[in-house]
Amino acid sequence: VKVTLPELTGQLSFYHRTGTDIIDWVWEQDTAPRRWHAENIADLSVSGMELSVFFNLNEIISPDFFIKHLHFNYSYSNITKSIGDFESKYALDNLKHKLTNITLIRIYKRLEASIYVIYQFREGKYDVYNPATFDLTLKPYKPFWLVNAKLHWRRKRLTFFAEASNIFDVTYRDISNVIQPGRWITGGVRVYIDFPVKTGIRD
Repeated sequence: VKVTLPELTGQLSFYHRTGTDIIDWVWEQDTAPRRWHAENIADLSVSGMELSVFFNLNEIISPDFFIKHLHFNYSYSNITKSIGDFESKYALDNLKHKLTNITLIRIYKRLEASIYVIYQFREGKYDVYNPATFDLTLKPYKPFWLVNAKLHWRRKRLTFFAEASNIFDVTYRDISNVIQPGRWITGGVRVYIDFPVKTGIRD
């Protein structure tokens, strides 16, 4: 379902898919030592929805309003599984909830800022290795919030920008047991160059 107006754009979609004999890395609950091995272990049924809404506040409120755009995205997925007495390494780590908000702000003339707010909750678990006991345990993923920002100034073919990711230095894991980067800042200049395009075919 899609709606397109000058003031807003919205889109809503649903999906459902199934899979049988999904190959994954697993271990059996009561088997020692605990070692991952590949096996056809699961029948999965995945259902979900995706929602996207874009507000053009310069159309809704005023062309001079300092907040130009608001963009919301939300996705939801749910897995129904038949897996037996196994722990799964990848097949069940679905992204259950993800919410993203993008706000575009006019600061002064050509100077603008984009603010990104992200919420994410992933189902499933990741493995944690204990070198003292040589044991492997599983921990569930924790939900987290992230805030990113981008400052940019445009002039003809030039764009100067500075970006800050994970502004509040959140410690989180998105997939597997890898800790994602903390706060980091980048900047630079983009130059847009138009190259002439030749048309026509020569023999």
